[in-house]
Amino acid sequence: MTPYSDIQKSIEARTSFCASLVDGALKRARDLGSLNAFIELFDEDARASALVSDRRIVEGRSRPLEGMLVGIKDNICVRGHEATAGSNFLAGHRAVYDATVIRRLRESGAVLLGRTNMDEFAMGSSGQTSAYGSTLHPDLEGYVPGGSSSGSASAVAARLVHGALGTDTGGSVRQPAAYTGCVGMKPTYGRVSRYGLIAFSSSCDQIGPLTATVHDNARILSAIAGVDPFDATTADLDVPDFSAHCDEGIAGLRIGLPAEYLGEDVDVELRTHVRSVADQLRVRGAEIVDVSLPLTPVVFPA
Repeated sequence: MTPYSDIQKSIEARTSFCASLVDGALKRARDLGSLNAFIELFDEDARASALVSDRRIVEGRSRPLEGMLVGIKDNICVRGHEATAGSNFLAGHRAVYDATVIRRLRESGAVLLGRTNMDEFAMGSSGQTSAYGSTLHPDLEGYVPGGSSSGSASAVAARLVHGALGTDTGGSVRQPAAYTGCVGMKPTYGRVSRYGLIAFSSSCDQIGPLTATVHDNARILSAIAGVDPFDATTADLDVPDFSAHCDEGIAGLRIGLPAEYLGEDVDVELRTHVRSVADQLRVRGAEIVDVSLPLTPVVFPA
């Protein structure tokens, strides 16, 4: 599937149609059902939303994410659909309201394609602890896609959707994104409402997007961020167009490289790769600064 930032141009030009994109995505999701990335596809809702998107585009009333296909992690409430957090304990629990992030995605024109698999109650990091069975890596046979947002990462990496929502407590968006080659963002705490999220750790959880490109990731973040009266922890800050600066260079940007994250307990291959990336950023004008985060060893025990 073509990244949304590219396909949007053909949608607006009416050379591609949202309804056709949805039909193709639903077929592909079923053809790749062995990945177990989706545990429910929203066929009827997705097709209805796509028709609305096509009509709005014809009428010149398109919204920022018109026709973007998005997967939703199973611990985020979508009205009328089950939300079970990957557990049989919540089997049959049907959401009676939309989470704030879902409402904002709908208002932005996104099309919700389905519910993605996850580690049970988000308490896993491999995608192997779901009541619905393991999620598979779309590219590497025998490898896990990471977790707990395993289905969201697998769906994006397999190009079943333009983007997906995951949740991140201690790495559950960023780690599966790294495992599958996606872009995963854990927003700053308070940037995105948690209303309608089946929480793991309310003081750490954040809902964040997974996408194929940085640009698409930034656009979803702009859509879902913002203060919410239903979540007192959200910050009352203006929400910029995060994608506006995606094409700018990084000259002058200062990037810290924590020594504690590159110790002897980290695989040599990973350390070498991180240093290589730092060198590439330096060549592009960024300033790489060696820093120390001395409390790192006590973070997880705490």
